[in-house]
Amino acid sequence: MKRKRGLLAVLLLLACSSLDIEELPTEVTLTVDRTSAAVGEEFEFTWEATGSFLAGAVLDFGDGTPADSLELEGAQRATARRTHAYAESGSYVVTATIEEANNETASDAATVEVTGG
Repeated sequence: MKRKRGLLAVLLLLACSSLDIEELPTEVTLTVDRTSAAVGEEFEFTWEATGSFLAGAVLDFGDGTPADSLELEGAQRATARRTHAYAESGSYVVTATIEEANNETASDAATVEVTGG
């Protein structure tokens, strides 16, 4: 039995050593379903990210409300959709930022206009 365990360990080591982790550029793209809306109407934001070992993402709505954070736990690709409504009229810059495990970051931004109120 001991010999089988040793052989299994060698096979697992060989299998794991041949795995290739794809090197991907650290990138994020932020899109919004529309560029303007009235106070209280929701915008839908979508971000898509790639990287070699993504650690986390933050979506900042630009209005002082708490940013939306997401842990990515080593993913190489991630996508998320979030909705947000603004309480006051104005122009807001929304920023999506991703961070790799090596602290490399990438950001993208979109501007939305809120009218009325």
